[in-house]
This record gives sequence, structure tokens and C-alpha cells, in this order.
Amino acid sequence: MNIKKILLLIASLFISYETHAQNNLDVYGNFGYTYLSGFSFSKTSKVMNSFSGLNIGISGLYNFDTVSSVSPVLGLSLNSVFTKNSNSVNNENIKGSFNYFTTSALGGVKLNYFNNLPIYVLLNLGYSPSNSISFTGDIPNSYTSRALNENSFKVTNHYFYGATLMSTYNLVENFSLGGSLNYNRHSMDLEMQTPPESTTERSGFNEYSVNLIAMFTF
Repeated sequence: MNIKKILLLIASLFISYETHAQNNLDVYGNFGYTYLSGFSFSKTSKVMNSFSGLNIGISGLYNFDTVSSVSPVLGLSLNSVFTKNSNSVNNENIKGSFNYFTTSALGGVKLNYFNNLPIYVLLNLGYSPSNSISFTGDIPNSYTSRALNENSFKVTNHYFYGATLMSTYNLVENFSLGGSLNYNRHSMDLEMQTPPESTTERSGFNEYSVNLIAMFTF
């Protein structure tokens, strides 16, 4: 069973439980800073090295029955990441951007040891169906210009797994504010089309995010 089928299965379970939920559903939006590093591409190593920027998303978690102040949770997340970088290649400044949209399954526990301050420990498993990579700069070399054109890059098989540590403080009934720390390990195929050549490389990279959280409980 591949990751897409696993996500669909978890989504169906989540929707089923949501139908019967009574104040057991946490829905939250996130906004924060993201840093990407650890790329291992050889062909584009000078420009595909690190990126930083923003992320924004929405997630939902279903809370199962609490046992000894611990609640198992299961949910889904949609997230968009917008990052940029700047590199010097052959004494020329090249600016790049790497943007992607992800859907992921979340699973873990909600620790209710402190009044109005739950702590979530989650595992993430996801897939990115939409990716965009582009580079711009004052590049006089026509071959290099073609090599860095946004139409020269195609990302496929972009999967990731990781973990999230999150906590919120209940301000008023059914509304909380908080923050989260996220780490995800990504892998993807990058196809580079520079006529008359076309090569594909696979690489992993690390995603680190620090987010602000606004949560509603239903």
C-alpha cells in the first residue's frame, strides 16, 4: 500500500469520526517560518542548497477518549510553503524560489496534564502534489539561462515524514492560541530539462518550521 492510499484511508476514518464528534475536534490554522537544507543534488548544487521563507496551512485533529490524561489523536493537514534563496555563481547573483503544497496525515497523542495547556506530540506522513522551482538573475550565458529557466524543472514523487511538537493555551471557551515546532524529512525527484539533455536526480532535504497556532474546538 503506497502513501497516497494510506492518506486516503486515514482521511476516510477522520471524516467518519468527525461526523460523530462532540467537542472532540480541534481545527487550527498555522503561520510561520520555514527553513530548508540538506539538498544533495549534484547538477544544481550551486543553486539548490538551502531556502527560507514562510508557510501557512490548516489542520484538523480528532481526539479519542482520554485515558490517564492522554488522548490519542488522528487528523489531516494542508500546508503551503513559500521559500527563496540567493547564490553567487561565477560572480553572478542568482535568486531562486521553491514553493510547494502538501497534504499529510497526522497521528499521535494529546497530553492533558496541565489545565488549559494541552501538549500535542504528532507524527507526520505526507505527499506534495504541487511544486514550483524557478530562478532569476542577470545571466549573460545563454546555456546557463536555459538551464535555470523555470520550465527546465519538474518535481515528482515528493514525499515526506516527520514530527510535530505543539502546545496551545485556552483563552476563551473553544478558542486557543499557541505554537509548534516541526521537522520533516523530504525526498523528491528533480527532472532537469536543458536541451539537448535531460537528467533526473533524487534528493532528500530537511524542513524546519516554527509556527504560530490559532485553534478552534468543536
